[in-house]
Amino acid sequence: MSPTSFIADISLSSPDLMLVSTLQAIPDVSIETIYHAAATASVPSLFYSVRCDGTDRERLEDVLADDPSIREASLIDDLETRWIYRMELASNQLLVVPRLVELGAAFLHARSTGEAWTIKTRMPDRETLAEFKSFCDESDIGFELQQLYRTARTGEDGAIGEHGLTAAQREALVTAYERGYFEEPRRASLRDLGEELDVSSTAVSGRLRRGTALLVEELVQPSSQGDTT
Repeated sequence: MSPTSFIADISLSSPDLMLVSTLQAIPDVSIETIYHAAATASVPSLFYSVRCDGTDRERLEDVLADDPSIREASLIDDLETRWIYRMELASNQLLVVPRLVELGAAFLHARSTGEAWTIKTRMPDRETLAEFKSFCDESDIGFELQQLYRTARTGEDGAIGEHGLTAAQREALVTAYERGYFEEPRRASLRDLGEELDVSSTAVSGRLRRGTALLVEELVQPSSQGDTT
């Protein structure tokens, strides 16, 4: 039997979700998960990457101190463009990841989108997605499905995998990286890559362009209209 699992991007919104108070207080803040276990009373801490283009760290930490969803935020690393925090949860905090795990889904990533969250999760089947939506409805969490894509679906470029990349796009990107195509000066041309991959230079160019666009959309470009948490 062929696999039935798929990746779901879901937008979740509720004033009771993690760090929503901070998202409301600082409009330019951007938060995403770094390491996210299924936090419970015995595993009370989560790790987040935080960016604030127009807000200094002192202001951010003042807001975090007043956020009712966390008991404490501890700075783990101060990077040039972002800060890494370990955040200890407040008691009885509304969480969605433990329910995902209970249902048999795999949590992959989350990032803030305005005052909401966008989550990426691997669902074993559509029944699990429906059960998770029922949980959100019962918990008064706004639920909006943004995108579904199957990891076993095949198209012109092959099977679709993580971040929506096809196998051919991933192969082209990895080969280009390994052969020095992205270096300055370049150590390989599109023709060189095409010969190695046994396709035309035009095909390689298209795969690199589409693959890069997907990676930027998924991993770099902040979304203003919804992926999910």
